Amino acid sequence: MLFTLSISQFALIEALEVEFGPGLNILTGETGAGKSILVEALGLALGDRADTTMVRSGARKSVVEAGFRLPNRGPYRAFLDELDIEWWSDLIVRREVSARGQSRCFVNDTPVTVSALKDLGRLLVDLHGQHEHQSLLYAENHRGMLDAFSGLGTALEKYQAAFANLKAAVARLKELERRQRTADERRAVAEFHLKEIHKVDPHPGELENVEKELRVAEHAEHLATSVREALEYLYEGERAVSDGLGRSRKLLEEVAGIDGRAESWLEECQTAEAVVTELVHSLRDYADSLEFDPERTESLRLRHAELQQLIRRHGKPLDEIIEMATELEAELASMQTLDTDIQELEKEIEVLRVDCAELAERLTVLRRKGGEKLGAAVARQLKDLGIARSVFRAEVNSRPSGNDELWLQRDSARVAADRFGWDVVEFHLSTNVGEEPMPLVRVASGGEISRVMLALKSILAEHDSIPVMVFDEIDVGVSGAIARKVGEAMKNLSRNRQVIAITHLPQIAGLADRHFVVEKKVEKGRSSTVVRRLGDEERVLEVAKLFSGDSVSKSSLESARELIWERGNGGFDN
Repeated sequence: MLFTLSISQFALIEALEVEFGPGLNILTGETGAGKSILVEALGLALGDRADTTMVRSGARKSVVEAGFRLPNRGPYRAFLDELDIEWWSDLIVRREVSARGQSRCFVNDTPVTVSALKDLGRLLVDLHGQHEHQSLLYAENHRGMLDAFSGLGTALEKYQAAFANLKAAVARLKELERRQRTADERRAVAEFHLKEIHKVDPHPGELENVEKELRVAEHAEHLATSVREALEYLYEGERAVSDGLGRSRKLLEEVAGIDGRAESWLEECQTAEAVVTELVHSLRDYADSLEFDPERTESLRLRHAELQQLIRRHGKPLDEIIEMATELEAELASMQTLDTDIQELEKEIEVLRVDCAELAERLTVLRRKGGEKLGAAVARQLKDLGIARSVFRAEVNSRPSGNDELWLQRDSARVAADRFGWDVVEFHLSTNVGEEPMPLVRVASGGEISRVMLALKSILAEHDSIPVMVFDEIDVGVSGAIARKVGEAMKNLSRNRQVIAITHLPQIAGLADRHFVVEKKVEKGRSSTVVRRLGDEERVLEVAKLFSGDSVSKSSLESARELIWERGNGGFDN
């Protein structure tokens, strides 16, 4: 239940906190005192659209905080777990709106988006403002109400799974057809690039190898000259290093024969002699391999230019161009199978449409059965609410598909479909004997719509888990004995969930478990709204005022006392 609502700097409210209780909570007060402002503030806390005009004049920001006391289970707990929000013993939602239009939302002190707050709000409160019941006039809202009553359960789950498969398949077909429309142009481009790459036929690492070989080929003469000169110094010249090392070795052999300390020098000299010999052999082999071949050099230059031109055209390194060729080959191969893929997918979609149609027909059957039961239940409720001979029907039909892609075949016609099936549901009502039921928008008065909405909510309350219901003067257009019936309907609703209602009718106010009065006071030249919970005697006086106005008579006091005494729990609050 909603156990506390704290509001500061919101419209006429400077600061107030209301502590609600279980059962039926009633708010009354004079016109203009600010009763509906409380509902607007609660709506803001639950994700309604923010407006800077809500911020009290001269204030920096408005803050609304609502505290809910809930069992540790239900869809709201799963919702918080999904958002990774810590579960507290109480659930606290807070909304702040600055005078500059900035809005911040919190759930258990964790920042959330307005969208998330609104989704959570739908799980916590079923809120009906003064004109909220007019939503009954819009047929697009009727299917959800009928489904809630009919309990489609597994049948709807099976259909939605099949429809999701159909939707995905249609999306894939749309993508394949898009690719097919551009395939010819894309194929020409892909074939051109692939032909160009194949003509050059590059290999991984080839550019580096060609550059290395070309560098040697272009400098072959210079390299040969340098190597021959090095050989002169090392081995072939008059003062060659090898000759000097040989003579040095002989001299060190003589020294080592006399002084053993020269042995290490002799070994180093012998090593140097071996190194020079090995170096000379390597240089001779290298010199023999060098060959100045103008034709080979020119061939390398042409290949290098060819590879560089390919790189410039595609703006990619050579290895990436080789990878691109592989991708182009795969793309061209897939283009070859496009027609086949489309044909196979079209066959798959035909099968999925048949499956969906069978499941959608099952939903239609269940909705029509549920509609018959709902019609009878609403008629009974409306009889209790003073519409004695009403006929209420839930008309279940389908509509032509037009240009919709997600259509299903029903008999010989294509009909539009969505994730809830192909049914279009509209509530029809007749309140006069002999009159054929017509759409609500054409036949129901404001007072009748209020009672139809209350009847539906009373019936649907057994099929949802929303813990709080709020009604803002939905009793407009009713009075007398009918008002009492409306009050009893609210009282019955409050036995299984918390109900908060704003009313101007004593027959409803007298049934309250908690009664609050909303008043407007003026201090220091400014008006502000305050809320007080009434004690027993104050309640009698307030209900009496609703009977007779400000001039409270003895008879109105007696009527008020009798009405309160006869309410659901049989007496005054302790």
